[in-house]
Amino acid sequence: MYTQKKQGIAECTYEEVPKKLWPVPLREIWGIGSRMEKHLNNMGMYTLGDVANSSLDRLRKRFGVIGEQLYYHAWGIDLSPPFIDARTFPQKSLSRPKLKKYK
Repeated sequence: MYTQKKQGIAECTYEEVPKKLWPVPLREIWGIGSRMEKHLNNMGMYTLGDVANSSLDRLRKRFGVIGEQLYYHAWGIDLSPPFIDARTFPQKSLSRPKLKKYK
């Protein structure tokens, strides 16, 4: 079942990927802008299904890590962490005099 979560996270089972994700036009995918869309179109790809059914090696050679990421996203696989724990990255504040230096 495909559901949209309030945090912007969607859930989709692997069985639903071809039906739910693959018909989506490339331009509607996060991270694919007009330039990337044009490059993919020139390679014969117009939907997320076209990316999924392309060669991972071909995408990796053309776009590097981004091509690999596109391929996995087309299959419904997102290897990025779902969130970052703010406690692992302590925040630092800047005093007013330090901020003035950068104006």
